[in-house]
Amino acid sequence: MNGPAAPPDQAASAQPASIGYSVGPCFGFCPVYSVEADANGEVTFVGEQHTAVSGEKVGRISSGDYQAAVEALAPFRPAEGTTADVECGARTTDQQQYRITWQSVADGPETVLNYYAGCRSAEAQRLRAVLNGLPETLGIEDWAEAKRPL
Repeated sequence: MNGPAAPPDQAASAQPASIGYSVGPCFGFCPVYSVEADANGEVTFVGEQHTAVSGEKVGRISSGDYQAAVEALAPFRPAEGTTADVECGARTTDQQQYRITWQSVADGPETVLNYYAGCRSAEAQRLRAVLNGLPETLGIEDWAEAKRPL
């Protein structure tokens, strides 16, 4: 990552009040959406383009699922209140851009990690695997499913 990284104990011990991510467009029919989950288990999904659900939909997840998402993202979390980019290395073009956010307290400063899905570094590939699993963990896999226009 570029930018300061949180010490491992800080990233692992700080329980965010909310986590979220947004997925931008690609050259094609990739789903474009955002999702935010809070520590109380409320999940807010907003489908923007090429998703099974358009607009806002709210659901709930268990505290265990929220904790699983937090723990999966913890190794990638930048230092509190900062913005960082995933080290890219070689890249392919026309892929989606992700913006991953952590908020320690409601209405507090965001911690942000930017990730380009075309990145091929080892760190980027590990993050890609985590991001691929988050729709299921957050209970949005059916909402975020890619839909091609007719």
